[in-house]
Amino acid sequence: MSSAAHPDHNRPTTAVVGLLAFAGLIVTILQTMVVPLIPELPTILRVSPADASWMVTATLVAGAVATPALTRLADMVGKRRMLVVSMGLVVLGSICVALTDTFAMAVVGRALQGMGTAVVPIAMGVMRDLLPAARLPGAVALMSAMFGIGGAVGLPTSGLIYHAWGWEAIFWVIAIAGALLMLGFVLLIPPLARGTGGRFDWPGTIFLSAALIGLLLAITKGGEWGWFTGRTGLALVVGAIGFAIFVPWVLRRRDPLVDLATAMRRPVLLANVSAGLISFAMYVNMLTTTQMLQVPVPGFGMNAATAGLAMLPAAFMSVALAPVSAWLIGRYGARATMLLGASVLGVGYLLRTVLVGEVWLVIVGAAGLSVGSAIALATMPVLIMQEVPMNQTAAANGLNSLIRSIGTSTSSASVAAVLAGSTTVIAGLVVPTPGAFALIHLIAGLAALVAGVLIFLVPRRPASERG
Repeated sequence: MSSAAHPDHNRPTTAVVGLLAFAGLIVTILQTMVVPLIPELPTILRVSPADASWMVTATLVAGAVATPALTRLADMVGKRRMLVVSMGLVVLGSICVALTDTFAMAVVGRALQGMGTAVVPIAMGVMRDLLPAARLPGAVALMSAMFGIGGAVGLPTSGLIYHAWGWEAIFWVIAIAGALLMLGFVLLIPPLARGTGGRFDWPGTIFLSAALIGLLLAITKGGEWGWFTGRTGLALVVGAIGFAIFVPWVLRRRDPLVDLATAMRRPVLLANVSAGLISFAMYVNMLTTTQMLQVPVPGFGMNAATAGLAMLPAAFMSVALAPVSAWLIGRYGARATMLLGASVLGVGYLLRTVLVGEVWLVIVGAAGLSVGSAIALATMPVLIMQEVPMNQTAAANGLNSLIRSIGTSTSSASVAAVLAGSTTVIAGLVVPTPGAFALIHLIAGLAALVAGVLIFLVPRRPASERG
């Protein structure tokens, strides 16, 4: 890689990697931070439970819509600048929620927080620009590990903060952390290369936004609205029309919001589809494990905080596997490493359909699944960056991030549908049956194995190009 790609090798790159990884952690935590509050939100915000669910939906949809635009702007005007802007949206959104006593403003704040999820793909672009090729897999693996850590740590931490200082304190913590990160971006990250310039694709942004809003609303709210109701159908129609207009539009443009020509290349396409399937499987682990531990059967019946703490071994595995993933990528290549991660995840789920009779089996099973997802997640961005030009790194990772968001959204809807479809009554409570958990784990395992097959179909790279 040329020296032009790394304008200042004397910069404290270790500190920069740590800063960017911490930013990834904060962004991941904000996606799950309100989950422990869901039972309390109707009372806090004086709304119905259905309305309160928008505190989760708004973040998800806004993040999916904003990420392609913000990552494209990062390639155009500079990644450091857009890192500051994206984290600024997180800070602004957190302050809005912390200060408001109205539901509408709280939803707006959560949407602004969601827009800040573009930090992660932009940060990976910064890593590619700043780091020597030999260090990139390790840095990307560390950033990817934040997905598992943030999901596992965010649940118990936000619950503890809420019980100690109130729900506003959760958002003040994120706001302060975000402000410090913005300062760190300015002080530690060098200017890097100039942006590519060009004209921003505003019509394409509008078309893609409409498509994503329709699709994600149908996925995330279909269970609540009813899968065959007019609202769900309207959302799907809006999404379909949006995509039908967006695709031919970007194919005709010289500077599109999403470079579909690159995205449709076989290695990139297969890697992105695999990313969606892996994200689906990964999120099932996060969603079902805490529920299984809270089911009031002999040996279980944990409260929400304790069940969240039981996910810490899974979070630890995500951290521990970061250097291992980097070594595997360097030794065997990104393709083989991601194939390994998908295989471990798939086989782990198949085992978990039957090995769930004791609490320790559930916890160990979750940690084992975290091994597979950590390896696969760490490898995805490397696989993508190997196939795209330097000046499209942020946008390519943004598209990958978007597909992963669709995967997790579909996972959440699938878990809710499967668990609600088979219930029993224990101690007066309606809870999912063991068979329901086994079924969703089987589905997740098959998704991971299909992802492995797709990665197997990615063309091999010469040994001289690995890593």
